[in-house]
Amino acid sequence: MSRRIISVFFVIICLFGFLFFRLSSLIQTEELTQVAQTHGTYSLKIPQRRGEIYDCNFKSFVNADTTYLAAVAPTLQSYQALENHVQSRDELLELLEAGKPFLIQVDTLDIVCKGVQVFPVQERYADEADGGLAAHIIGYLNGDGEGVSGVEQAYGDFLKENGSTVTIRYAVNAAGQMLGEDSIEIQRQGEDNYRGVVLTLDRNIQQIVQNAAKGRIDSGAVLVMDVNTGDIKASASYPTFSQKDVASALNREDSPLFNRAMGAYNVGSTFKLCTTAAALESGISPNLGYTCTGEIDVDGQIFHCHRRQGHGYMDLKHATESSCNPFFIHLSLLLGGSPISSMASRMGFGRETVLLPDVLTSAAGSLPSGSELRNPAAVANFGFGQGTLMATPVQIAQMISSIANGGNAVTPRLVQGISDEQGQALAQDQPQVQPARIFSEDTAKVIRENMIAVVEEGSGKQAKPIQGGAGGKTASAQTGTYREDGTEIVQAWFAGFYPASEPKYAIVVLNEGMESGGDYAAPIFKKICDGLYRMGY
Repeated sequence: MSRRIISVFFVIICLFGFLFFRLSSLIQTEELTQVAQTHGTYSLKIPQRRGEIYDCNFKSFVNADTTYLAAVAPTLQSYQALENHVQSRDELLELLEAGKPFLIQVDTLDIVCKGVQVFPVQERYADEADGGLAAHIIGYLNGDGEGVSGVEQAYGDFLKENGSTVTIRYAVNAAGQMLGEDSIEIQRQGEDNYRGVVLTLDRNIQQIVQNAAKGRIDSGAVLVMDVNTGDIKASASYPTFSQKDVASALNREDSPLFNRAMGAYNVGSTFKLCTTAAALESGISPNLGYTCTGEIDVDGQIFHCHRRQGHGYMDLKHATESSCNPFFIHLSLLLGGSPISSMASRMGFGRETVLLPDVLTSAAGSLPSGSELRNPAAVANFGFGQGTLMATPVQIAQMISSIANGGNAVTPRLVQGISDEQGQALAQDQPQVQPARIFSEDTAKVIRENMIAVVEEGSGKQAKPIQGGAGGKTASAQTGTYREDGTEIVQAWFAGFYPASEPKYAIVVLNEGMESGGDYAAPIFKKICDGLYRMGY
């Protein structure tokens, strides 16, 4: 009897133990289910727009087009609502099968479906075929929507603060799966306004420049500057890149992300204009005569003229027209290196210019040192723009501007300021910088007349515009570097002003690796001038 009682008692204890364990297990499972159901949120962020980047006339370089993004809860109804409005149904199915909320581009705002919200989004950049204007100046964004270069980086915080973002939050379980269509929360950050960064660039001039250079410059740059203010009106660098597909440009050997308009190069004969200014300011007459025999001996070093038989007797005007190296070497030796170096410094050579803080700086280039210029051969090289002299398209534009405006130095500028909330005016007036005179109006007049003769009668005939005239200077700058076939790499330049009588613009064209500035840079200059004329500039 006692054994039977003990056995029954043991069975009862086991049953109670099992029931206790099972009840505990059920309670724990319920608790885990509740935790899973309230595990967290899954967020989708849509940057609807970013602050504007305007040209000098408050025409925006960005946010030109509108696309539509759908925030989608993964349901069968979502597929049925979206299948005819997406580029790829396969992509839509893959996203739906993942079981998590997602974003996908659609072709319309008019999609009505529970669990699908469609938002208009400003397309930041135009397709390259439709513009892609001033890509090296505007810059681009990374995958997180942060500015990486150009204005996008320099003013990144401001542009972000003056944009708008939509965040969609979904309640999800531990696996990231949405708990229900009623658990969606939409939050908007930022107010719609049109505040932005106002540049000195002019969209129309930028388009003219890019049209003129397209297919004609593989590597090089074009820069247009207001001769009176130093404001950069257009800046193009080649090869260029797509702001929508920067990844494809990262590892290219031709370095499309490098802004060649800000880089330093051998400048060659364009620098003869600086030598001329130094000579005239030092009292040397424009009627100075010299007989070019095709070469000149400087302490045993022979410098050749591009016209090997020589130009014969000529004065400053005719030497500029024909770009005679021996004449300018003779002129430089009369002057000495110091006056030329001093004039170059006043024009802006040898120092960098910050155009976008911490982001975009035009290179300093280089001027020969004082000790170097104690060597007559170094002075000879310097006088016609060779040797250790290096300069940027920006600095060449500064030189042209000072000649065109009557002898005043200009400070290059790229940013005018910040716009008001309507995007119609500057938020505050910008202080006017008084120009500093660096040489006389008489000197400027002589050089302008010589430059006009270059276009009308000399080495720059292919730069002559259809209307308005122009003045300029060709250059075919030796680099001292050679291709595999043994030929020297030459930089082709044309730098000048337009129009001839009352100059408004300094235009600089650099066509890297081309043999002749007159053949490969001057025609691009002409196309830009013609475009300005047709647009009423």
